Amino acid sequence: MVQYRFYRAYGYGLIYPQLFPHHKRQSDEAQSATIAWAQEKVRDRLRVLNDNWIGPDQAYLCGDTLTIADYFGAEFVSVGDIIRCDLSKYPNISRWIATMKALPNLASVHEIADGFAASLSEQESAAI
Repeated sequence: MVQYRFYRAYGYGLIYPQLFPHHKRQSDEAQSATIAWAQEKVRDRLRVLNDNWIGPDQAYLCGDTLTIADYFGAEFVSVGDIIRCDLSKYPNISRWIATMKALPNLASVHEIADGFAASLSEQESAAI
């Protein structure tokens, strides 16, 4: 359930309204309110992921062993790269994502998304 609540706010509240025209709210006021709501929810959930799930001593979500949860979870979080989400306030998440992206099989997985993100390079980083 936690991952659903995270992605509901992160994907549908923060990322998609800024990325896809058909997800943009009908008024600027509604758009701003949606993004503000999502930012608040995402911050709470990223804090839990950073401090409690990964923490400073674990390499991966379930300890020091790479699991399918890492592959799945890292992809959830990495979607934010497209709108340049700044994860610097979450050092454990940043370390974990860097570890995951360093895996040889993930470079090809991210190739298209990274290219799309580069095409949006003039966009400001999304504060979370």
